Amino acid sequence: MKVLRLPFVLAIALAALLGTLASPASAVDRTCYGKTGNFNSNWLMLVDWDRGESECFGVAPSGSIWHTWETADTWYEMPGNGSASYVANAYDIYDGISTNAQNIGKAVKVVTSGSSSYCNYLDYATNTWGGWYAVSSSSTCTSSPNIGYEATHWLLQ
Repeated sequence: MKVLRLPFVLAIALAALLGTLASPASAVDRTCYGKTGNFNSNWLMLVDWDRGESECFGVAPSGSIWHTWETADTWYEMPGNGSASYVANAYDIYDGISTNAQNIGKAVKVVTSGSSSYCNYLDYATNTWGGWYAVSSSSTCTSSPNIGYEATHWLLQ
């Protein structure tokens, strides 16, 4: 009888372990601009862009990346089917460093559970977000001759 119990006990322990590993990240309701969404336990990031409306970004327990702004009616999933652990930073993008440089876009950087960094860029000329692209952890989400400057932002718990 004891021989039969050991495989049963191991099967129960394995099922419990797999159930724990497969369970989704903890969920927290967070609100920005009066719109409540379901997010993981990391912060929301409120960004005050140099141009246009301020915006909030957050990551859901599933890893999907969301944003909203004051005049939006709800939270919207970011284009490009990105997945992340948290929103790391935001950048105002300029077409150079001269005093005549123009603000040409904005970008948001996220970090995955594996510590990889990705950016998504909104081009003001087309008013569209592109897809997610891999960057180094020190990247400002752009390359020369364009310059990314860290946008003013706050982390909201």
